[in-house]
Amino acid sequence: MDVAEPVFATVARYLMRTAVGSDAKEQLEDVRRLLPGLRPAAMCALMTELGVHLLLPQAYQQFHTDGVLCLLPETIQQQLAAARTGAYINAGVRARALSRVVMEFRKCGIDPVLMKGMALANTVYPIFGARQMVDVDLWVTSGDLSEPDRILADLGYLLKDDLADGHVFDGPGNVRLDVHRRLRIFDQFEPAILVTKVSPPHLSLDEVSVFSPPVTLSHVAYHMAAHWPKTGLQARWVLDYAMLIAYHKRDLKPEEVLRFTPAESRGWVSGLARFVAEELGLDPHPGLLDIDADGPKITLQEIARSRRRALWGIPKWRGWLRLGAAVTGVRPRPTWPRPRLADFVP
Repeated sequence: MDVAEPVFATVARYLMRTAVGSDAKEQLEDVRRLLPGLRPAAMCALMTELGVHLLLPQAYQQFHTDGVLCLLPETIQQQLAAARTGAYINAGVRARALSRVVMEFRKCGIDPVLMKGMALANTVYPIFGARQMVDVDLWVTSGDLSEPDRILADLGYLLKDDLADGHVFDGPGNVRLDVHRRLRIFDQFEPAILVTKVSPPHLSLDEVSVFSPPVTLSHVAYHMAAHWPKTGLQARWVLDYAMLIAYHKRDLKPEEVLRFTPAESRGWVSGLARFVAEELGLDPHPGLLDIDADGPKITLQEIARSRRRALWGIPKWRGWLRLGAAVTGVRPRPTWPRPRLADFVP
């Protein structure tokens, strides 16, 4: 039996269940039993898997809370602590940068909509830095980026990419800012019906515009449906969906979610709802389960499998060449989890 796969699934399930507030006593006992017996190579493989799913900061926090951290080798404890510290600093830098950007935008009459990771970190994640993020996403609902471009240039941001639907900027503190002028998924809706105001606990702002809960749930499902063929599934993305369910509970009415969800991602709404009900012990509105009965079957094993394959670029031929070069030592091995034989079995 491949040891790393069930260990990753057990640890990820424990982390996700504790994050959403479900009972995790059984999973905690499994973690306490499994981790001390892992060989160094298997432990390193587990840390790598958790890393590519952006779960290391949360692992440190929960292991520390539940007394698991002391069961791990000192080097692993240090690795987890460094990940938690790095995520905390990263979140702080981005929060300060975003606060400044929004303040400057508002001076010019622009009220951007905060999306994705930073929006979730300020609404459904209770611990600052637990929701690891790479960039910050804003939507300028007018579609005119001429004034935002000028403001960002004045703040020291450099235009990195000029895309059809927005601009990507690199700024001070290695902050990457994605400024969207258009969200095709919501073209048919007036921005006012998509957005609500919240008081962000981690920003220097009294309030900020974010998507309403059903729109956010729809956007999370759409994002996964659109990106998983290239990036694989990330446990962090699935946890975003679960945190929305846990935080808003049955207030997420299926008819409202369905209204904002395009046909191609409705199956993901239901597939994710089934996952959080079966694996994480949550109680989503029954209607979410029935939006599309043919939605994907999501498991922790499939999440890990799809992520490994996507990182290496398999089954494309370039991916096979990359893997072969790493295995034979022709090129240095990337710091990704190596695919397993079971990854290629349908």
